[in-house]
Amino acid sequence: MIRRPPRSTPLYSSAASDVYKRQVHGIQEYCVDRTSICFIGLLNAEFGEEGERQLAEQLKILRTVQEKKANSPMEMMWVNVSCHKEILKSFELEEMAVPTLALFAPKKKIVGSMIGKFDLETVQDYVEGIFIGKIKGLMKFEKELVLNEIDCSQIVKKEEERLSEEEREVLKEIIAEEERKKKELKKKAKKSKSDL
Repeated sequence: MIRRPPRSTPLYSSAASDVYKRQVHGIQEYCVDRTSICFIGLLNAEFGEEGERQLAEQLKILRTVQEKKANSPMEMMWVNVSCHKEILKSFELEEMAVPTLALFAPKKKIVGSMIGKFDLETVQDYVEGIFIGKIKGLMKFEKELVLNEIDCSQIVKKEEERLSEEEREVLKEIIAEEERKKKELKKKAKKSKSDL
């Protein structure tokens, strides 16, 4: 069974209903209204078991960093880039940069993004580097950072339907190939009998 990944959510949200309520409006509510620094995990919530495992590991990294910086004036959330590709433009990123961690400082009107592998050490170093002023390459950002109102579950449903169609086609091809091989084996068996 393929689970539908959420669009985006603050990491500390535990109830499933909270997760879905906070998705699209999370940036305004948790980044702009509450804090001066917001870190946004730009992640691809992939389909299937491997994708879910990767997402769980990435969210665990973000939670760990958030817990270590619990007394800092920051928020941590994540966005499913597979549904919200438009957010990449705000950070001047390409899809190949995902997964990554982005910085959004609405009061200073600054954005930035982490460079490097998405692992605990790199994410911690980036967050710490922001707080001590060690990170260079931050950009001025004069616009609002907004996610489009997209129902990610519909995108996932369409992808599941597409995958189901593809799976049916592959299954048909496999069955046709097996039938062809059976016929060949029968022909060979008949020929062998007739040669005796």
